[in-house]
Amino acid sequence: MDRVPFNVLVIGATGSIGRLVVQEAFRQGHTVRALTRNPSRATRFPAGVEVVGGDVTRPETLAPAFEGIDAVVLTVNADGHGKEASEAVYYGGIRSVLSAIGGRDVRVALMTTIGITERLGSYNQTNQGHDW
Repeated sequence: MDRVPFNVLVIGATGSIGRLVVQEAFRQGHTVRALTRNPSRATRFPAGVEVVGGDVTRPETLAPAFEGIDAVVLTVNADGHGKEASEAVYYGGIRSVLSAIGGRDVRVALMTTIGITERLGSYNQTNQGHDW
């Protein structure tokens, strides 16, 4: 079965998971736009990947990144900065992303390496990132 290529926006594109998503989506023939808070970190992407700056905690920075997008892969990370950062990124940031999508028909995938269902795990015990 032939797959139709998507215009994919990867949010958190320079993180440990996001950079792999960018590379794999591009390898599979999708058009890839990489959203990152710091575009200067996006130095190792294949030629043809569009890099844009934006921050899910600053909704005013998101609209241009969503133009023409068919799919969004969220690989956001609060970087272990505790309850406030976690709430801003994982709740407020996701809300901002959904607002930027609006009523458009866009596929959304959330990818994370954090054991968010393990409240008593070592990650949460050291920074309370999921207690918010």
